[in-house]
Amino acid sequence: VFILEFNYFSEKINASKQPIGLAFEADREVAAGEEFYYILNYKNEDRVAINKVEIKVQYPDSFIFLESDPAPSKNNNLWEISSLAPRRSDLIRIKGKLVGPVGTSEVILADMTYKPANFSSEFRKSAVFETKINDLGLAFSFINSDSALINEANEIMIKFKTKDQNYINNFRLTLERPDEVEIINQAPAAGQATSTPARPLIQTEGGAWQISNLGKNENELKIEFKVKEKKQPSINLKVKFELPWAVPGQPTKYYLFYEKDLNYEIIKSDLNISVIINGSPLD
Repeated sequence: VFILEFNYFSEKINASKQPIGLAFEADREVAAGEEFYYILNYKNEDRVAINKVEIKVQYPDSFIFLESDPAPSKNNNLWEISSLAPRRSDLIRIKGKLVGPVGTSEVILADMTYKPANFSSEFRKSAVFETKINDLGLAFSFINSDSALINEANEIMIKFKTKDQNYINNFRLTLERPDEVEIINQAPAAGQATSTPARPLIQTEGGAWQISNLGKNENELKIEFKVKEKKQPSINLKVKFELPWAVPGQPTKYYLFYEKDLNYEIIKSDLNISVIINGSPLD
C-alpha cells in the first residue's frame, strides 16, 4: 500500500496537467430573474477509475434552483456518482436564476470528493464561478418631499415600468419604517385587488403590497403616511422590492432586488397665529 501511495503522489507531482478536473461554465452576466444554466464539468484523465465520487454545490443566496440534469441525489445540491472510469468525463446541468440588485456579483462553489481505485485516501477538488447581475428589467422613480409635518399626511408616489428585456413580472413592496410612522392608506383598500389590461394587479396584505401582471405601461402606486410624534430630527423610510418564490412544503422566500432610502426632516409646528382687527381676535 505504501508503494502504491508513493507512486500515486509521484504521478500527481510530476504530471504536466491535473488528471482530475472540476470546472463551471456559465454566462458571466445575466439579468435579474433570467433563466440560465450552470454547467459543471468533471473529468478523470487518470489511468485508474475514481470511486465514491460526491459533488456538493453551494449556491449564492440570490440563486433560485429550478431543475438539474441529472437530478440531485439529495436536496438540490448533492450528486453521488459510484464511479468514473479512466479517460472519461461527464457534466451536471443546473437550471436556475439569480434575483438581486444590479451590480451584484454572485459566486457559486462546488466541491468534489473521490477515492482513486485501490487507494484508501480521499481527495478533494474544488471549483468556483462568478456571475454578475447586469440589469433589473424594471425602471423605478419616486416623487416625494424631503420633510414631513407631525400628524400631517405625506405622500410617496412610486412609478415603475418594465423594460423590453424583463424577467420579473411580480414582486412584493414593503415600507420599512420606525414605530412613530403610520401608514394611513393602502391603495387599493385592504383585502381588495384591482386589475385592468392597462394596470397591474395590486393586493395589500399585512402592510405589504403584492404587485403582479405588470404589463408594458408605466404604473404607479401611492403611499400615504404620517409621523405621529417627533422622536428624532429626521427619519429614514426604506422601500423594498422583493420577488416571492414558493417551493412546495417550504415557506415563501423573498429575494430582494431593489431598495430605495427616503430621508425626511421632521417638522413640528408649534405656531398659534391669531389675527387681530380693530382690537378683536379673528379666527
